[in-house]
Amino acid sequence: MKSLSLFLITFLTFTSVQAAHIIGGTVEYTVNSIEEDMVDIDVVFHVYRDANTNGAAFDEFIEIGLYGRGEGNNPLFNFIDLQSTNFENLQELDFSDVLECVPPSISIQSAIYRANFVFDIADNQEFVFAYQRCCRAPLTNLLVGDETGIALSVNITRAGITRLGSVRSFDNEFPASVVPAGGITFDLSIEDGLEKKYKIADALIAGGTDGVISGDPSSCIGITPSVVNCPPPYDIPLYAPNTGSFGLGDQVNMDSITGKMYCGLISQGGHLIAVEAESFENGELLSTTRQQFVQIVSMCQSNSIIESGRMSSILYPAPATDMIYINDELTDVKIYDLTGQYMQMESTFNSNVGIDVSDFRPGVYLLIGYNQSGAKITKRFIK
Repeated sequence: MKSLSLFLITFLTFTSVQAAHIIGGTVEYTVNSIEEDMVDIDVVFHVYRDANTNGAAFDEFIEIGLYGRGEGNNPLFNFIDLQSTNFENLQELDFSDVLECVPPSISIQSAIYRANFVFDIADNQEFVFAYQRCCRAPLTNLLVGDETGIALSVNITRAGITRLGSVRSFDNEFPASVVPAGGITFDLSIEDGLEKKYKIADALIAGGTDGVISGDPSSCIGITPSVVNCPPPYDIPLYAPNTGSFGLGDQVNMDSITGKMYCGLISQGGHLIAVEAESFENGELLSTTRQQFVQIVSMCQSNSIIESGRMSSILYPAPATDMIYINDELTDVKIYDLTGQYMQMESTFNSNVGIDVSDFRPGVYLLIGYNQSGAKITKRFIK
């Protein structure tokens, strides 16, 4: 792979001395048992912070709230219970093996908070587990990011709360990245045996800067909002003016079936992105969860596709000319155009054995093959 020339950005400069630190996070859960209307459930909150600033460290203890809503059109949830829990599995995330270029100012830590709830579900049809904390950082697509907190939550239906087993969330190893010129594609699909529907979504916000210098830190605009007094639904952030949907314009999109997210952001800086996954079983909605993360745009030149937090096969050159190659060993390779018309088949494909596409018309094509582990590899390329 050719040497890369970087023009790096300074990542996440904070203005609030004891608040701004959160990068993003997500939630997953496991229903352990159901006895009549009593449910035993574990929830795990994955939280990420920028460790290269003067912002607050992970809170040693946090409160996770449980809320329920009955039938009808009332959007408000009633408080049911809270659990206090301490953080564990503190890690420094190393991006050197998943990115071709990492700005030196990026230093991200991850931690998890676990909680167990046993409660009566008799009077409710929908449930939310949530954690709220201020604050974020100044971000390109947010108007007041440094005064805006985060709400991490999962919405679970009656069908979901009465189904034994786990529902995973998005890959928890990759909350931030660098976008090369020309864009990058991530595989954010979730493998837990359930049908999924994916989309780009609004981020959820909670809290503010009360309690940093003055005011009540547990107010709904405080740095640690009260679980009891500040129930869902949560607000969405104020996106920067004239920046389109979610402050991202049309430069970020997600395949609703495959979970592949394309990011073609061009304005340099950090951008808040939220992705949403609905989980279904036999056509019935079980739950809805989000992952919020920061996408960093730099001038890193690459043709990489990052899948499940690891660098994937790289197809080159881009755009294709007469021959295409891949830094992997693929077999049973087939190429289709975007109308689904079969174009070509090859038994092997790697960095030494390329594929001749000189007769292909200009356009976008889909290449499908299998690597040495038997995993299906799908690539798009432009001729």
